[in-house]
Amino acid sequence: TYKSYLAPGRNGSSSATVTARQVQGQYLYVHEMVTLADLLAVCPNGAWVTEEQAVQVLGLKSKTDLQAKCNEGLLPHVYIEHGGKVKAPPPYNSHAFFFIQSEGTSANRPAVDLLDWVNICRGDPSDTQTAEAIRKYTGSSDTGGAFQQLQNCGAIATALPPGNAGSGDYRYSTS
Repeated sequence: TYKSYLAPGRNGSSSATVTARQVQGQYLYVHEMVTLADLLAVCPNGAWVTEEQAVQVLGLKSKTDLQAKCNEGLLPHVYIEHGGKVKAPPPYNSHAFFFIQSEGTSANRPAVDLLDWVNICRGDPSDTQTAEAIRKYTGSSDTGGAFQQLQNCGAIATALPPGNAGSGDYRYSTS
């Protein structure tokens, strides 16, 4: 079960809508509500997001709605890949991820592959390899600042709930 509520915003902003997921009777913070414009402001060529974020960013009602629209080909600007398919480390190997570009484009191939994105999520922005992936993902040479922006807008996932090791019911993108 999910619920949304208003909470103090990041960086001194007045308020933001936050989504929480109920686990064993307690609501756990998931993420602030993020728009596609927020993501594209930091990642102009598109951004990787979790399934929950994809539902939110695309303005859909549920994961079922997301799955149906993806499988019907109604979201050509969304590229889907499963962490298990690319041999991502746990817990990323148990989740589907969505590379979302601006509407009106076709997401044939992400600007940053899923494994590079996972390395950004797990990495240290001062590490040379992680810094290069951040530059590629954001277009910014200030990798420390860009990493902070990625965290602020939800364009990296540093904590994931338990996932589904199977491939799910999505029609995955092909390269």
